[in-house]
Amino acid sequence: MILTYKNRPKRNKIVVAYLDKWSGVDSHTPQSFGKMNGDSGVWIVGGTYGGVENTQLKAWVYTIPNQAKLGYFEANYYLQLGAINSTLSGQYSVQDYENGERSTIYGVSLEATYEPFGVTTTLAYNEVDGKAADNFFGGGPFFTSSEHITVANGGDNANALLVGASFDLGVVGIENLTLGIAHLNVERQTLQSINERDITLEYSYNANLNLQLIYSDIEEKSFKDESFTNMRVFVNYHF
Repeated sequence: MILTYKNRPKRNKIVVAYLDKWSGVDSHTPQSFGKMNGDSGVWIVGGTYGGVENTQLKAWVYTIPNQAKLGYFEANYYLQLGAINSTLSGQYSVQDYENGERSTIYGVSLEATYEPFGVTTTLAYNEVDGKAADNFFGGGPFFTSSEHITVANGGDNANALLVGASFDLGVVGIENLTLGIAHLNVERQTLQSINERDITLEYSYNANLNLQLIYSDIEEKSFKDESFTNMRVFVNYHF
């Protein structure tokens, strides 16, 4: 994704929500809406604060009855050095489970865009202290999350490193097309690492319509028969 700094969010926002049903790739019935957390749902309180120059802060608390309580904090700092736009981010999350176990997740990321060449590079790191992290609903908020694998796949005390880049091919005459590549390595405490490599092509037909082709190669070093490749195509319409 090419960063657009003129649209940095500066408004403050408070959100209070109760989620009862959901659908999506992580749900039990992706093709239709189903109950979230049985009949108990999920409660959310959070917000964003943009009152500090070049900085955005986010904080959220999730209550999942009979499962866990989650706290999440994220800080983003935006910096421009000549033609280079960059974002330095940190995240901290605590997942407290009903059985007394706890996960603490730390994360940092650096994203930089050199606009004359249309190149964006990303470097991100996550570390888990304690019990394995859980993605819960929607794939997890971790900086190192890829198309299929996250630091949660690493189990207890895992760590993950993501390196990626995207290229706006308009600079070489191919308008509205972006190429992305990324590599994720998740280190595990007792097993060998698990890796994912992603290649993405995104074509923006207009401001509301874009097409995505995503190819993923997942390498499970400890269980070779669980390695796989995957290709997906999405048509996204924004309204």
